[in-house]
Amino acid sequence: MKSAAFYYLQSRILCGPGQVLFTLLIFILNKELHATPFQLMVFACLKPITSLFSFYVSSLTFDRPHQSVRTYLIANTIIGCAPCLFFPLFDNVWFYIVSYAIYTITMRAKEPIWIEYLKCNLELPQMSKTVSRGASIIYFMSMFLPPVLSFWLDGHIWKSLFFLFALLQLVNAAAIFSLVDGKQTIRFKESKSGISILDPLKKGYQLLKDNRPFCHYLFLFFLGGAGIVAIQPILPIYFNEQLNLSYAQLTLAFSFCKGISFLPSSPIWAKYVTCISLYRLNALMNLLTTFFMAALLAASFGMEWLYVGYLCYGAMQGGSEQSWNMSGPIFSNNKCSTAYSSLNLLLVGIRGCICPFLGYLLFSLLGIIPMLIIVLGICLISVFYGFWLDSKYAQRNNWAEPNLTSI
Repeated sequence: MKSAAFYYLQSRILCGPGQVLFTLLIFILNKELHATPFQLMVFACLKPITSLFSFYVSSLTFDRPHQSVRTYLIANTIIGCAPCLFFPLFDNVWFYIVSYAIYTITMRAKEPIWIEYLKCNLELPQMSKTVSRGASIIYFMSMFLPPVLSFWLDGHIWKSLFFLFALLQLVNAAAIFSLVDGKQTIRFKESKSGISILDPLKKGYQLLKDNRPFCHYLFLFFLGGAGIVAIQPILPIYFNEQLNLSYAQLTLAFSFCKGISFLPSSPIWAKYVTCISLYRLNALMNLLTTFFMAALLAASFGMEWLYVGYLCYGAMQGGSEQSWNMSGPIFSNNKCSTAYSSLNLLLVGIRGCICPFLGYLLFSLLGIIPMLIIVLGICLISVFYGFWLDSKYAQRNNWAEPNLTSI
């Protein structure tokens, strides 16, 4: 019988080309369909905002009785890729924007369920290695597929590429169907009452009240990534007006340097995620984020600092993948982890709605350099906060759930 790790990695391989294509879609819409600045802004804001919808999809669906992993994953896979089957028939920018939103919602909504599936079938060390390998597969494709695909993106051939991706996802759905019953199917407890749109929020709030260590972890994760999210609307301006980057310099830093540090760092994070506190792990991640921010400022004096910065960024993302995916299984202990992982989605969505606006506001009032200095200070605060939480819970050794001292 094939292992849970096999099914998870197989899904990552089949989904990878689509994820790469959708990262290029904003550039395709601009060049091929002449999307307006407003449409491009909407597209850019969708990724964090859709996390809020993914939170509801994963939460509400699994409040229903007798829902299986196989049914849920197949439904989300087919719904996510269905609009791509019609790409060759349309030239409407809004159709592609809505298609991207549907794909992103379903893709992220699957993550908490995959994580719970792995938790039920693998030991934590093996699970962390599997998550690391899955993330590395996506990063590897992100590094090497765009140069290959760029030869076929002109004209209308890109629509055929998305159509082929949709067919590949139907193959993925068929592969997921081979998940067997028994141990490899998770049954969730039956809900005794009707489902309200506020139920996931109420249950999430109650979970945070009952499990203070997880609440503190979520705030640490929120704070550590706030700076990265805040500078996203400003980076294109900084790279163009302050650093005068060529496309070659930008892709070398953004794709290659980030990827080349992510791939070797990911298994290192995977090795230590079950050995050290998640608070300490996030503090180390935030330290790398601080180095990245400092390198952005130093890039004004030499381009080599930009490459150093993105090396730190890639290594940080290797840890972020582990922290984000493993926090639910670790903090939930013997309970179902989907509620914990879904709250991760909610906080990412909230952060994505607030921080870019605050970053742009700081930029408008103060300028690029002061804004980056303030963000650097926030990153430093998150480092000290992470180490403080690590020390606090190490001394108290008192968790909201039993047997969580390894966190």
